[in-house]
Amino acid sequence: MKGASIMLAASALLAAQAAQAGEPAALPPARLVGTVLNAVAIERELAFYENAFGLKVGMTLDHGTRREYMLRFSADPGEAGLIIVHDTAPEAPARLAHGNAFDRIVLRVSDMDALVRRLDASGTAHQPVRAAAQGYRVLLLQDPEGYPLEIIQSSAAAREPGQ
Repeated sequence: MKGASIMLAASALLAAQAAQAGEPAALPPARLVGTVLNAVAIERELAFYENAFGLKVGMTLDHGTRREYMLRFSADPGEAGLIIVHDTAPEAPARLAHGNAFDRIVLRVSDMDALVRRLDASGTAHQPVRAAAQGYRVLLLQDPEGYPLEIIQSSAAAREPGQ
């Protein structure tokens, strides 16, 4: 842990020095674009993520009978988001089968109580919010297509840098 703190401090110092020298800051070698989920009931799935978490469709891509909906938390296309894929082909499944390789999507919210009110108002079933280690609050639920979600809210003391 101490080594990671030293590395972060050194990286920040190097970035600050590069900025002062007028050099562009080095970008990380890779960034997460998002998680891709299949959906059968696309309108219901899009409405759920918009109403519960504020995700908006930033862009769509068509690939034959498959359309990808790029959902974003902000207008920044470089920020990670969620991609929902809907297939209109006649042979597309009418129901999704979830395998055992995928576990869950974890989202962080700043106001768990407001989220619970939105979920309750929309009739979305969820487990009770529970307290977890280091001041975290956790809520478990499934989206309309059955994908498991873990929603976390951290206390001010437990927040990660930049949160």
